[in-house]
Amino acid sequence: MGKTEGKIPKLHILAFGSGSLPVNMTFAIVVLYLSYFYTDVFGLPPAIMAILFVSCRIWDGINDPIMGLIADKTNSRWGKYRPYLLFTPIPMIIFAGLTFYAPDMSMTAKIIYAFITYFGLQMIKTAVAVPYFAMPALMTTDATERTALSSAAMIFGPIAFVIASTFTLKIVGLFPTEKEGFFFAALILAAFSSIFMYITFFATKKYDYPGNPLFTRQDSGSPGTLRDKWKVISQNRPFLLTVGAFMGHNMYSAVIMGMIIYFFKYNIKDSSIYPAFLGVMLISAMLGAVVAPLLVKKIGKKNALQSSNVLTILVTLALFFLSSGKGTSELAGLWKVGGPCFFLFALSGFFSNITPVICSAVMADSVDYGEWKTGLRTQGLISAVFLMGNKAGMAIGGAFIGLGLAFIDYVPNLPEYPSATLQGILALFMLVPLGCRIFISVLMWFYDLSDDRFAEIIAELNGKAENVN
Repeated sequence: MGKTEGKIPKLHILAFGSGSLPVNMTFAIVVLYLSYFYTDVFGLPPAIMAILFVSCRIWDGINDPIMGLIADKTNSRWGKYRPYLLFTPIPMIIFAGLTFYAPDMSMTAKIIYAFITYFGLQMIKTAVAVPYFAMPALMTTDATERTALSSAAMIFGPIAFVIASTFTLKIVGLFPTEKEGFFFAALILAAFSSIFMYITFFATKKYDYPGNPLFTRQDSGSPGTLRDKWKVISQNRPFLLTVGAFMGHNMYSAVIMGMIIYFFKYNIKDSSIYPAFLGVMLISAMLGAVVAPLLVKKIGKKNALQSSNVLTILVTLALFFLSSGKGTSELAGLWKVGGPCFFLFALSGFFSNITPVICSAVMADSVDYGEWKTGLRTQGLISAVFLMGNKAGMAIGGAFIGLGLAFIDYVPNLPEYPSATLQGILALFMLVPLGCRIFISVLMWFYDLSDDRFAEIIAELNGKAENVN
């Protein structure tokens, strides 16, 4: 059978990373368009939308750890985590379409329908994302390789956003109404991206198989009670701080990508250039993911994350002060393709996407840290709690949008808006994300597990495993 010893070939790293495309495609269409779809197409009140996003994350607090525990206990002929990559893409396609379907029914029925379909989509995403992001801890114990695997995943994540931002509205435009268009766009994009999950399934056969030495450590070190399982999380301080930072990044991304369409449609009054801005930001984000492993190798995980985060804060501040108090014509000049805000926006994408690459690498490291600290190894549960940070950040960001729009008395599709409403849209677009980045820096200030200390921990664990064998 396969084995985990030796360096992982670059092609396998790339194939693993490609699985992030379908995981992030539903995330992309939800973050980019679901707020707009709910308020301007589906007709959902913004406050109800905020309740929907938050309540789903409360449910995730129960559902995600359950999925992690199930994944940890799985032991099939396809391996521990690969079965979920095989069987979940089809249900995810179906629920992506249903979430972006706008039936003709009463408002009460619409609210119920929105809750069922959105909850269903998020639960299916959990069933694929938890096992997928648990796999690096199973594939290697080498910190550099884990960063490379995380980097590959974070490169394909922005690709999903580039595809969604480039093609969603084009597909919508092929249909008579936005109601039909969004439904088919969600189906088409989810179906296309699912191909890459199967690529990951086949490419990781060498690493996820019964008899893998890390399986043995996982199963022999698996805690027996639920209290023991949570002990691995509660005593893993570096992991908890990283989950918080990852949640802050996803809050930032959800608000930026959810509000951008409002900003261009109403403040600048030219939504046609919005895909170009989103595209350049996401391409820059891919470059940030490529650079992240090099930066980590040079200055270490914590320093790389903190320095890139401070630069994101400075760029966001510059964008806000350049845009604040400006009228439509002035904003159009600043935010035109090739204008100053265009380049600053690209820089924000580059610097900000270094954060999730490092957080994902630390998540894999946390499996080993938890084993060293407690003697227990639960990579599926750690992956689940980590992804709770992803979805909690996305939901809180969506809630900020819904509550913020309600606070500024936003009404969709008016011909003109008062300056206070337009300034409120700008504040939601820039100041709320700025607060998220400050939150990340504060958390990581307390992160104290150095790369050298982690290397010592890995050496201790490998020494114990060799003695047992």
